[in-house]
Amino acid sequence: MQSDAANDFGLIVQSRPHICGRIYRRCLKPSIQNVAQPLNEAVFGTVEVSVLRVCFDRGPPKRATVTTCCSFAAPLLRIANEQSFGFCLAGKTGGGKTTATLIGSSVGGAGQIDQLLTWNATLAGLEPALRSHNDCLMVVDDLNKMPVASEKEKYRSTNNFAHNLGTGSTKRRSPAFDEGSDNGEQYRVISLTSAETTIAELAAKCGEQRGGDARRLIDVPIYLDGLDHIFDRVPNAGQLGQSELQQLFSAVYTACAKDHGEIFAQYIRFLIRSRAELRNKIIRHVNRFRANAAGRADGIVYADIIRKFGIVYAGGALAIEGVDLPWKRAELLDAIAKCCDTALDTLSTEQRTLEAGWKLLKARLMSLPRASTIERSEYDSMEGYVEPERGRYRCIVKTDKFNRVFVNALQRKLVLDELARRNWITRSRSNEKQGQFIWPDGVRRRSLEINWARRMSSA
Repeated sequence: MQSDAANDFGLIVQSRPHICGRIYRRCLKPSIQNVAQPLNEAVFGTVEVSVLRVCFDRGPPKRATVTTCCSFAAPLLRIANEQSFGFCLAGKTGGGKTTATLIGSSVGGAGQIDQLLTWNATLAGLEPALRSHNDCLMVVDDLNKMPVASEKEKYRSTNNFAHNLGTGSTKRRSPAFDEGSDNGEQYRVISLTSAETTIAELAAKCGEQRGGDARRLIDVPIYLDGLDHIFDRVPNAGQLGQSELQQLFSAVYTACAKDHGEIFAQYIRFLIRSRAELRNKIIRHVNRFRANAAGRADGIVYADIIRKFGIVYAGGALAIEGVDLPWKRAELLDAIAKCCDTALDTLSTEQRTLEAGWKLLKARLMSLPRASTIERSEYDSMEGYVEPERGRYRCIVKTDKFNRVFVNALQRKLVLDELARRNWITRSRSNEKQGQFIWPDGVRRRSLEINWARRMSSA
């Protein structure tokens, strides 16, 4: 009997029991008895906790909806022929980023914050965790705990993790060094992490633009509707004080610790019972989500991210059907769609970044005084000056003042490249010191010469 069940389980997740041991033991071992209970109790604890009832009677916070559904979506990846991916929940400290990831983890795994994996590890150290979370949700708490010396190193490590996540297999090593059966083993996981800023903002600080990693580890701003916490569905959410927020957090922590993992075995059994039509169900749910977001799919990266959120939606929809997840499907679609929209909004293209930086520079140059109006003794305190010439405005700006015009290093780099492409910028002259110009008061200052065309073009 157990052998048949094991074969059924293999049809669903195609995983070796030693890799997905926790689910294997929960679902297949005859001695384990799982008492069916409503998901609002199984995942979020007893409904007698009145403050928790207030939080979740109308459905959980939208970000918690996503993290919860990630646990239900993870076993679907291989069936849907989808590669591993992850989400980075971004927002200021104290509003519930870690709480949202804990809610997702509690569906099938750890129910306490101190049991979550953290970024206080090397990428090699996290590799075994990817294997052991095959077909499951893997939470790695707080990107800011990464032991790195600089923002650039943090971004590179995050970028490498995103690419490792997308490869779907551990690094294959020579048998002389690693004879283990899991050398080069494949996996499919959904990963959740959190940070104070989006990875896109981290990349921009380093003067870089996110590439393919943007659709492998997807930025999701954590707070909605101008709130600074995750409890967006609580009545008068914008008026909650610190004491009320602490009560809400405490109730969630208690619930997650009490009942974590109880519902996941039931869900896996439902997938096994539904194996004949499961693929078609997933496709139908994903297509419904994609149709709802059709207006945003204006590029390969956008379409890829929408499809991944569609998988998350499918996980939630199947949980509604299979284990009585106490949400309405329309509410689920709305919550996942809003999270998807905010994620897509973080995909600032280079052109949009350039246009914003171009406007900032134009406004700053237009505010510079004309050289003819400046006293010789005033130049030292000036940011720069402008000299109207035929067909152009010759603008001289101190280098440090120019650098501060822009939001981040990436925006500055894109504007400098555009100025150079138009041949509007002179960084130094052969008869002067590198990067310095002689100002009208006879003093050399580190500065840039920008020859802005009189017809002020846009980028």
